[in-house]
Amino acid sequence: MAKNLTPEMQKINARRTKHGKVRQSTPGKEAWLRLIRNKVAILGMIILILLALVAILAPVLTPYGFDEVNMKDKLQFPSAKHPFGTDQLGRDMLTRCIYGTRITMPIAIFAVLFAILVGGVLGIIAAYFGGTVDNTIMRIIDIWGSIPGIMLAIAIVACLGNNETVLVIGLSMGAVPNMARTFRGAIFTVIDSDYVESSKAMGASNFRIMFRHLVPNAVGPVILAIVGLLGVEVLCVSALSFVGVGISPPTPEWGSLLSTGRQYLSSHAYLCLFPGIMIMLAVLGFNLLGDGLRDALDPRLK
Repeated sequence: MAKNLTPEMQKINARRTKHGKVRQSTPGKEAWLRLIRNKVAILGMIILILLALVAILAPVLTPYGFDEVNMKDKLQFPSAKHPFGTDQLGRDMLTRCIYGTRITMPIAIFAVLFAILVGGVLGIIAAYFGGTVDNTIMRIIDIWGSIPGIMLAIAIVACLGNNETVLVIGLSMGAVPNMARTFRGAIFTVIDSDYVESSKAMGASNFRIMFRHLVPNAVGPVILAIVGLLGVEVLCVSALSFVGVGISPPTPEWGSLLSTGRQYLSSHAYLCLFPGIMIMLAVLGFNLLGDGLRDALDPRLK
């Protein structure tokens, strides 16, 4: 049976015609081309790539240590020597903001990955088996999701202590219900496809059908939810540290930098300004990339 091409795919193939030969496009390549033509998405990717490079190259980008105390230079306003100024202990704020990228971003990413591992599997199983299995899992998810995610994270951190590992677990537990519902809804859109019935007729295992056939074909809305959740988790990590139940000083997490700097807000506002800008850039990058992915993965939005 001939493959049906969308008008956009036909245009792409026409532009790629060389010497009378047409290189066939695919929905994935088509989505990628739409994404890289989206200036908003490119801006989001640039922001996130720069933040990743800042985290990786932190020791190279600054000559100071993030916990290097110099009381002679305390509370200095931004200058050539200290572009982001210094805090109440004379520590370089640019260095602390740069090293904060190594704390905040990985915690948010690992929290989302753990939420995908738990919530995604629950959602896939619920959608695939349906019936009693679906009802049982989703009622548990409904009860679980009735607890605000940030409150659940605070409770877990308060019980187990505030360190990076516990913070990842607490934030991920709060995001599991959202991921479960997202994966369940995405699987429902492809569960009745012909290739699923063909796989069952050929004797494929349930595991293979779920993770080899269903998940790759339902990945569009899942990707959008994941990118959006990453921005939310960055805010949650910073919020928990800001109220004192996340990462504690002297570890330079962006939220804890904001919390410390608020004491000097009236006289040295830069102590709050620069950590706030770092949080804003991270959330903005994920949101812009999410908007671009939404347009790229939906052929109707050109």
